[in-house]
Parts: sequence; structure tokens; C-alpha cells
Amino acid sequence: MKQLGRSIFLLLISVLSLSAQDPKPDPKAATTAAMVEECKCTIIPFKPEVPCFNYCATSLVARATLEELLVAFDLEEASARRIVAWEDRNEATSLEDYVKAHQITEAEAQGIRKRINSLDKAQLEYFRKPRWERVLIMTEQRKQLFVYE
Repeated sequence: MKQLGRSIFLLLISVLSLSAQDPKPDPKAATTAAMVEECKCTIIPFKPEVPCFNYCATSLVARATLEELLVAFDLEEASARRIVAWEDRNEATSLEDYVKAHQITEAEAQGIRKRINSLDKAQLEYFRKPRWERVLIMTEQRKQLFVYE
């Protein structure tokens, strides 16, 4: 009985020591940290174009509300709703990921690219605000903030 207790104790120590080791590094987290450092998502156009446009654009789209997708990015309602409901939207690394996942069409991806490249400083600052603040602004100033010719 003592031998069994000792075996269980040693097994438990082994399991605990394995779980206490550093987990494998997440390559996506390292890439994201590098992108935050390298990319200036506060200045349009995002530079360097590759890979910063993908990083900054997908960050904007992933954080966007349904209304922002409709108004700021001029998406069809069905596409905007698919994006909002898509569980992996925070995992996308390019607009092409949205196309491949059938969330938007290639034409919509090009439209988003065009809209993002035409954002002015005030619009870009708007997207940097917390969601609750953006919702208030969008409610009050929707027509003044995102007017496209």
C-alpha cells in the first residue's frame, strides 16, 4: 500500500512539474506584438504597406460594429451581419481571410480597402476609441463623420 501511495505521489509531482513549465510560445502572439511595434495604424496609408495594411485593416474590421460595417465600410447588410457573427473574425490576418471564409466577396474586400485608404485623421481616431464611445458618436454624428462622395 505504501508503494502505491508513493507511486501516485511521484506521478502527481511529475504532472505538476509538466504543467508548471512554460507553455509553447504562441507564434501568432509574437507576430501580433511585432506588428503593433512595427506598424503605425494611426496614419493612412498604413506603412509599410506589406504587412501593415493587412494587420491594421483586419484590426479595424474585427473591431467594427454592425453599423460601422454598414456606414463606414459600405457593406451590404448580409455581409456585415456575417462578419459580426463570425467567431474567427479576430483571427483573420488579411481581408482575403474574410473572402476565403465566405464572409465577404472579393469586390467587398476591394471596397473595404478603398474605404480604409480614404479614411481621414478624424475617422481613424474615431476607430481607435473604445466601442462604447464609438457607439455614442455613431448615434449622434453618423452623417457628419462618414460622408463619402
